[in-house]
Amino acid sequence: MRLERASDADQVARDRLTASAWGRHLTSDQFLAREATLRSHPFAVDAMDTWLWRDERGAVLSSCETFRVPCVRDGRPGHGIIIASVFTEERLRGRGAASAMLEAVCAQADAKGARVAALFSEVGAALYARVGFVAQPSFDVVFPARTDSNRACVTWDTAVSVDGAPPGTLELTALQADWHVARERFYAQALRRPAPTTHGARLGGSACAWAASFQTNELHVLWYRFARDDEAEALVAAARHVAHACGLDAVRFWETSPLPASDGARVERTDELPMLRALDGGPAAWAVIHRGLWA
Repeated sequence: MRLERASDADQVARDRLTASAWGRHLTSDQFLAREATLRSHPFAVDAMDTWLWRDERGAVLSSCETFRVPCVRDGRPGHGIIIASVFTEERLRGRGAASAMLEAVCAQADAKGARVAALFSEVGAALYARVGFVAQPSFDVVFPARTDSNRACVTWDTAVSVDGAPPGTLELTALQADWHVARERFYAQALRRPAPTTHGARLGGSACAWAASFQTNELHVLWYRFARDDEAEALVAAARHVAHACGLDAVRFWETSPLPASDGARVERTDELPMLRALDGGPAAWAVIHRGLWA
């Protein structure tokens, strides 16, 4: 068995296999175009690799993607990886191929100095726990979309800023946040949906950034920093107004600090469950988990 970086042709071949699993709301051709669009974004060009796990004959048994991101551990800067798009064809499942591939990916990342590996599991914790990933307790706060003509805040356009975001184990960059906006734009065009005209808001010492998810019909807050309750309420109202204007059902926050939730629902997350594997001998603990880190 061997781990191998995928060529451009390999990536397209894997995209054709995964289109039915991950191309919700898109045709196969649209899914291929989506993947090509996202891979051409500067964040992916700089940070992304696609990996293949091959058997002794060269047949692909499993595949995944990794994204290199900055991190801070014990006050020391470094880098980590986010693992995404783990895929094994149904006929090949149950043989341990994905687990073996993840072990190899983590070993390769460790050898290159990565301090942590993270992923966001859509299949629960058990599969990835077997290869050393530890689930991080996490909650969402979901607000129904609604119009609000009295928003006391300043919104900004498509350039997403994450200046001043609180530090965590993995660091969200403006480039990665903009990658989510590029995803939003693709879906808006493909599905002929109105896209948000702004992607964040500021008020006083508080700010947040967002992007529409047309797959779930929600506005996802990529990161937020709330200094005061009144500022938080105004920014939540702004996000809800943007969601309503785009025909979205709700605004979803990944809770990183307390939110004003008078009519919001706080729910424990089981989908896109953050999981962390320490590669540097430190604790498998995550200080702050921003939605924008999801890949």
